Amino acid sequence: MTEPDLPPPHLQPPALDVSVEPLAAGERLGVWRIVAPLQAVASGHWYRAEHALASDEQAAVLVYELPDDATTVLLRFADDHPGLAQLQHPDIALALDSGLTPRGQPYVVMQWLDGQPLLPAAMQLPLRKRLQLVLQLCELLQAVHEHGQVLRELDPGMLWLGPQQQMRLMAQGLAPMLPDGDAAEHGFSLAAQALISPELREGQHAHLASEAYAVGMLMCLLVNGRMPGMDAAIAAHIGAPVQSLAAWVSLRSSERLSLDAMLQKATAPDMLDRHVSVQVLADDIVAWLAGDTRVLPPTPEPVLQGLNPPPPPPPLPVAKESKQGFYLALAMAVLGLLAMMAWLVAQLLRVPEGEPVQSVTPPVAASAAPPALTPPPPASPGAKPSRAAQAAPRAASAPRPAPAPAASGAGLSPES
Repeated sequence: MTEPDLPPPHLQPPALDVSVEPLAAGERLGVWRIVAPLQAVASGHWYRAEHALASDEQAAVLVYELPDDATTVLLRFADDHPGLAQLQHPDIALALDSGLTPRGQPYVVMQWLDGQPLLPAAMQLPLRKRLQLVLQLCELLQAVHEHGQVLRELDPGMLWLGPQQQMRLMAQGLAPMLPDGDAAEHGFSLAAQALISPELREGQHAHLASEAYAVGMLMCLLVNGRMPGMDAAIAAHIGAPVQSLAAWVSLRSSERLSLDAMLQKATAPDMLDRHVSVQVLADDIVAWLAGDTRVLPPTPEPVLQGLNPPPPPPPLPVAKESKQGFYLALAMAVLGLLAMMAWLVAQLLRVPEGEPVQSVTPPVAASAAPPALTPPPPASPGAKPSRAAQAAPRAASAPRPAPAPAASGAGLSPES
């Protein structure tokens, strides 16, 4: 069967036929007798009914307002998996019957559970309690998974609030988790179309990630009173007034950022960026309720208009021991270099005592013979040495070599 064309998520409120009067007590719907009207929801009106042949058997009947839902409701009930009969849970009701009213409106009969429709009663609860209700829904869906079923469509009108303020699921809209190749798809009820994942709109079979998307959209509705792409008129029609935004605004900045990141991840159009199952979504809810307000990975990250871009990632950490060793080696190298420079300067400036200053006269060529040294004439007794003789020791710039031996026969000693 070809999947019908679906309207975009930006829906308008369904045009209900206000001329249709509610069913009166005592009216018959097959073997069921209407006892009393209960409450109107987005998809229709709930009634309390009893079996005509067994008055102690109570049931909840949802009469859809729109005849367009007839095919979807009737064929879905006919294709219910026989294994669902084994699903026994105190907060899950299964479908018992379906049909058309004398006015041509489709209806579905569910097992009776004490309570009332979730919306708008849940919007009067604190925000943390509303998130706990979503957490309970995730737990109910895990019980459904144990019987090979997955929630294909989530009609908010099929959720009830029990006497102890617990979530209760009217299990309408389930599908096999591993469908056969010939499994037929019967479209979606109009009240559930705003919660349908993009891949289901393209004709894919229901899976865990598409179920997580629907629960994420419901969580948006319970947190801030609307779903992405929904205006106030639709929210009021569904039964989720925007007054719940006051609880959202009262959160701390870190709480809002982390919760907003969770909602964006749960409703990501690309299922690769989404929670892979309601179990993973439940883990994030538990962490947030426990006070973990970190922005939850992975992407998509919340887009915050008007704020500075996120800072660059920090540099890779360096071991503390490596830094200390590097600085110690650098200090030792600098100290060693300074010590060497000080030693060289000291050597250049140092003149040892008792040593004459070395001559800077250029060396004489090796082939040139040294000049002959002629001893001065002997001084007469009592005569003062000449100035040249007195200046000779001071004029010497370097130790002179020993005088060459005199020629043979020539004596150097003064005459006596």
